[in-house]
Order: sequence, then structure tokens, then C-alpha cells
Amino acid sequence: MSDFKTPEVSTAAPEAIINRDVAAQERQKASGIVARGDVVHLRDDPEAKAAFLSTFTADDEKRTMRKVDMRFVFLAGMMYLIKQIDQNNATNIRVLHIGQPSNIMVELGMTSNQYNWVGSIYGIAYIVFEAPSNLLLKKLAPHNWQARIFLTWGIITACHAAARNRHDLYAMRFLLGMFEAGMFPGLLSQFQAWYRPDEMGRVIAYFFCWSAVSGMCSALLAYGISYMDGVSGLSAWRWIYILEGLATILFSGVVWGYLPDFPKSERSKRWFTEREQEFIETRLPESATITSDPDFSGKEIKGVLSEWLIWSFMLSQTLVNLGGYALTWYLPTVITNLGFVGLPRNQLLLLPPFGAAVCGLIFQLGSWILLLTLLGMALSHTGRFDRYKTSFAIAAAFTIARWASNLWTWWLTRNTEYDVMRVRRLANQAKKEGRVNTEDIKIFEEKVLYKKGLRRTEGSTSDGRSDV
Repeated sequence: MSDFKTPEVSTAAPEAIINRDVAAQERQKASGIVARGDVVHLRDDPEAKAAFLSTFTADDEKRTMRKVDMRFVFLAGMMYLIKQIDQNNATNIRVLHIGQPSNIMVELGMTSNQYNWVGSIYGIAYIVFEAPSNLLLKKLAPHNWQARIFLTWGIITACHAAARNRHDLYAMRFLLGMFEAGMFPGLLSQFQAWYRPDEMGRVIAYFFCWSAVSGMCSALLAYGISYMDGVSGLSAWRWIYILEGLATILFSGVVWGYLPDFPKSERSKRWFTEREQEFIETRLPESATITSDPDFSGKEIKGVLSEWLIWSFMLSQTLVNLGGYALTWYLPTVITNLGFVGLPRNQLLLLPPFGAAVCGLIFQLGSWILLLTLLGMALSHTGRFDRYKTSFAIAAAFTIARWASNLWTWWLTRNTEYDVMRVRRLANQAKKEGRVNTEDIKIFEEKVLYKKGLRRTEGSTSDGRSDV
């Protein structure tokens, strides 16, 4: 637990703090959040913040955050579980009753390469509409927008059953990616409204465990529904889309009724006391989102897209997906082609890999196990594996590249903690000496008589403002 008695002093200029407070107050009024004295600005007052947080013991913090885990993270995990099931069911459906007239590729007259476009078209739509969806999330309450996402993508998932040719299937996958976009990044952005940065690792690890669980659930569902082949004249793969789509539609009601928005939003009072709401918000860094913000401009978007750190993290995630999602997409096909078991029991062989993935995430062994497994498959001389040796070698190369990208990330952020500690020391020193630390004021750079690069000044005035 962090030391709550050490205030996190802002180094921004006093005028900037005043402007920020006024803007925050206006946004909160527009969102229906009424200020109660100094409550709204508690995060901006270091002394009041430290005094309030010091009233919470370690047990109080654990108890409060445990409630957050149960109310928010558990539901978010279920949302991600359903997303992954609906996204990846095409991989299980591909090998369902393979070689038989009721197989999806036979019914729709598709080749293997044509079916690969099912995943690609979904990804294209997801990428295109991901940013617009999250911009709308800034204007709307998260529970309303996320419920809309689940409702529409559940309808589209069920409509997959009406496909009569590959073009119908392509259209459904594009619409699925379009309506589903925004759900995953929207949840991640909500996390930073409830958890501090030092807590995000645990939350994200728990969140991604549901991805592996979804693989197990998807395989079990495909195995069970495979016995519905021919019921009401419909093939088993059509029943998978219908039943999973209906389940998603029903779950949209759960999202609308139980997903919290922000710590101090009106609906959060159903689960947290006012004191707990204040604690959850106050402990967050100043950059955290505390309410819906309908104000954004094209300049902000351009600024984000021009930031090279964003693109570096995107490259890192791309390498992760190339090594991981490609294996997930083809794993049912690979296992089926190995010919170990007959149909439909081939679906059950998907359980061990995803079960091992859950254990790997829990014990932080996933990358090592994945690398050894891929290398073992690539180096195998058994005839059954020859066709996959190149693919596994490529996946292993991307896994190694992911490690390199993680080292890159560490190098980019290696001095962050020390910079924060330095700023805190300067702020505490300035406070003790009756001075104001104005490290972020760069007015000297604009003076003709001062050398370029002078970035900091310390002064004292009777009213507590810098004399610059």
C-alpha cells in the first residue's frame, strides 16, 4: 500500500490549476454531478487529499477495492469472455463436421483461403470503427454505450445463421467488427478511472485470464451444440450463432443494469458509500478520468496520433497479436488435421492448451512455455507436423520479437519513477521553505534576455504565487 501521508503535489502553474478546476466543475455540472463543498476538488488540494486518505487504514483500502473488484472487474471479465467467444467462434465452426455436408465451408461453397477472410474482414472493421466508438464513449455514459454494443453485436451474431453464401458471411463479419469495436478499449479506459497505475498490472492480468477461459468455453459449446445438427432443419454451425447471439443480447441487459460508470457517478451510489466513492476517486492520479467528458477537439486527436510513443506501443501489441492470435485462429484446424480423434471430439482437444494458458497467466510462465512449445513443434521431424513447421517458426520469431518490444517499453519508461520522486522532493522542499515550485512554467524560454533551455525558477511572493 502506498504512503497516503505523502501528498502528490502538482507542479503546474497556479493559473493552470485554476483553469483546470473551472473546466472540471463545468463538465461535472453538465454530467449531473453536484459539487459538495471541497469534495470535487479534493484531488487538487494536496493537504486535504493527504488528510482524507490518511483516515483510511490498509484494511479499509483492501475492503473498498475488493468491492470494486467484485462490482466492476468481475463484470468486465464476463464482458470480455463473451466478446472472445463471439469473436473466435468462427475458428471452432470451421472444423465443425468437417468433410460433411453440414460443414459451413461446404454449405457456403468456400475454400480455405476464402474462409481466412472471415477473420480479416472482422479485423478491418474493428480497426476502422474502434476510434469513433471510443470518441462517442466520451459523450455517453459507459453503461449505456457498452449495453448498446452488446445488443447490436448479439443481433448481428444471430444473423450469421441466415448466411447463404460467402458474401453474406463476409457482410456479417464486417458488421460484427463494426458494432463490437469500442467494447475492449472502452473497458480499458474505464479501468484507469478506478485503479491507480501501480494496480493496473494485476487487473489486466486477471482480465486476460478470461481470454483463455473463453477458448475453453467456446470449445465446450461447439462440442455440445454439434449434436443439434439437423434440428429444425438447421446445421449445427447455424445453431451456434443463434444461441450465442441470443446469450449476448440477454447479457446486454446485465451490462446496462450493473456496469458502474465512474467512482462518483450517480449509479455508483447503489454499490458504494459516499465515503468510499470519495476515496476511490481521490487516490487516483490527476490524469485519471473521473467523469464523462463530452468536450474533445480534432487538435487533441491529432496530438495523440503524432505521439511516437503511441505508435511504439502499437507495434508492441501488433507483435503480440501476430504470434498469439494467429495460433488461436488456426489451432482448431491444426488439431483436427493431426487426426488424433474423430468428430466432434476434436473440439475437446482445445481444452488443454487454453487450460495451460490460464495457468501460465496465473503463474507468469506463459511466454516461456509458449516459446518452448513453438520451438518444439518447429523442430519436430514427425510427418504430421511437417506442414506446420514454418508457421510455428514464424510464430516463435514474433514471440521473441515481443520480448524485444517489452524491453523497448522498459527502456522508454525506466526513468519515470525517478522523475516523479525528484518532483516530489522539489515540491516538499519548496513547501518547507515557503516557496512555490514552478517547474512547468516555461515563460523564461520566451524572454529575449534569457538563454534557451532555462526551464525552472523558484520564487516566493506574499500571496503564494511565483513572481514570474
